[in-house]
Amino acid sequence: MALYRELLCTFCALIAAFGLTAGQDRAALGTGACTETRDAYRDKGFSANDVPLNAIASDDLRVCPSGYTCCTVNMESVLTQTSSAEFENVVYDKSSLLRDYFIRRTERYDNFIKELIVNSHADLDDMFTRTYDSLYEQNKDLFDDLYTNFRNYYYGRDIDLSEVMGDFFNQLFERIFQLLNPQYEYTDDFWSCTRQDVIMESLKPFGEVANTLIDRAKKSFVAARTFGQGLGFGRDAITRGSKVEPTPECRKALMRMSYCPHCKGIPFVKPCHSLCLNIMKGCLASQSEMDAEWNYYIDAMTMLGNRMDGTLNIETFLLTLEIEISNGIMNMQNNGLSISTKVFNGCGVPPLGRKRRESNPLGAGVSQPAAPPAPADEDLMMEDDGEMVTEAPTAAEGPSTKVQKTKGNATETTSAGLNGRQGRRQGERASGYRYPAPTTAAGTNLDRLIKDVLKRLRDSRPFWSALPYMICDDTNIAEEVTSTAEDNCWNGERVGRYELDIVGSGIANQRNNPEVTVMLTKPVAAIRIQKERLETITDILQLAQNGDDVPFVDHQGLEDGSGSGSGSGSGDGGTDPGENLFPFSTEFEDPIYRPTRLPSGASSIHRVTSLLLAVVMATVTSLLRW
Repeated sequence: MALYRELLCTFCALIAAFGLTAGQDRAALGTGACTETRDAYRDKGFSANDVPLNAIASDDLRVCPSGYTCCTVNMESVLTQTSSAEFENVVYDKSSLLRDYFIRRTERYDNFIKELIVNSHADLDDMFTRTYDSLYEQNKDLFDDLYTNFRNYYYGRDIDLSEVMGDFFNQLFERIFQLLNPQYEYTDDFWSCTRQDVIMESLKPFGEVANTLIDRAKKSFVAARTFGQGLGFGRDAITRGSKVEPTPECRKALMRMSYCPHCKGIPFVKPCHSLCLNIMKGCLASQSEMDAEWNYYIDAMTMLGNRMDGTLNIETFLLTLEIEISNGIMNMQNNGLSISTKVFNGCGVPPLGRKRRESNPLGAGVSQPAAPPAPADEDLMMEDDGEMVTEAPTAAEGPSTKVQKTKGNATETTSAGLNGRQGRRQGERASGYRYPAPTTAAGTNLDRLIKDVLKRLRDSRPFWSALPYMICDDTNIAEEVTSTAEDNCWNGERVGRYELDIVGSGIANQRNNPEVTVMLTKPVAAIRIQKERLETITDILQLAQNGDDVPFVDHQGLEDGSGSGSGSGSGDGGTDPGENLFPFSTEFEDPIYRPTRLPSGASSIHRVTSLLLAVVMATVTSLLRW
């Protein structure tokens, strides 16, 4: 009977120890109260020997509530550092999806434009080699220089592409004019005269092709380069803004939220969702101040991206460039007599040269000079090893679809042909039908690339003010929002409902934050710099929408920027803008996504209590039977 009473007393003691309600303080019990804290501390990689076996009375803790505690002053210091490091990691991880998207898309867009320039150059080289043969080879430097300038401009050189295209057509005019009129000796003064605006506007040797391409080259390259810069600035803002160094006040709040439950012997109790929000809004107040500039930046990127489907489309410009230039050459060839007459009337007739030069400007042999210049309906004649080559494509056929070779009285006609891309583009021009956009460079095309970027930009609009919600909605960090959970979470002082109001976002709203003291002045320096950079690129993006000249802003590399945080944004605490912010899976979209997880002890007080009660009951029953 005595044994029965002893077992019953033991059972009641165990019931009292493990049947605590959520609002009771386990550390106050003293004996054995720190066992779970020791386990959790060891799971963090620290020595369990640093944790008292039983709760101790202490008034020396700087952050956590005084009284009976499972923490020493040294433990509190270690856990404060741990909570700060985990905060930095979780902010960086929650930003990883958007950050990595910007990094990947910036690189892909850059590779796309570079490859597009290379492909366009290769297309022109292929078409002109087959169409103009040795004549093109001997004047290839003119076209190579043009594409070199395209590349240099895109890489950031201070180049006026309108000037570049104007010089290109001036030189092209001179070389074709000499081919049409090879019997004269030309001087620098003569060419200076032909370059006068009044002369070229009167002549229009290339029809409207030259003026159109001069305008399109500048506008399309301005838009393409600026859009790429915009992606780079967005990438930098996300990368640097997500590197958060918490302030001393933020460190204390993070410790109180995450690890003061350890000091109370209840490490498995999660912070209340509302407590988490107030602390995150205080610690991330500076980041929230970026919201307005971020949204202006998104608007500017969207407007420029939409315009890149029209006159600012660099893909259309580059992939039709060889056809447009060839059409311009045809125009000058077909109007050779009229053009030559106007030039000689305006600038004088140069002296006759030798009948056959050893090396003429085109580097090709020239037939018996014509005087007066060949009539406009005659074809461009080139002497090539005794053969007279006649090239006279019609407008319907496109540039040089047929080449006639005449030797004696025999005429041989061969088809020059066009490659698939050139033929499709020519068919589109003739029929008005537009084929679905093909892959043009880097495994994609401009339309697909821009649409994808703009969609992700729209999705990221509330990113900075939503970041606290994204963190606190993670049930590994804070308790979920349910009636039961809110009664059994850590409210910063004890287990129980968090009764204080949730503050808004932004620095100004932090004057009412009960958890974190925030300097109510301006964002920290690193965030302030990112705001200014976003303002700068937004202004440039807006200018580029009209094709205006814009500066190339050489932003520094990612590694030299760092963010420091403290501050918050604007908004009420009643809604959760972080909900469904990104409608795609982080684990699958981003392989390096690693959310910071708190120690995975028992999931709740009730689960541990139930398990221990079951063990005790089984033991008592066994002993009674014995």
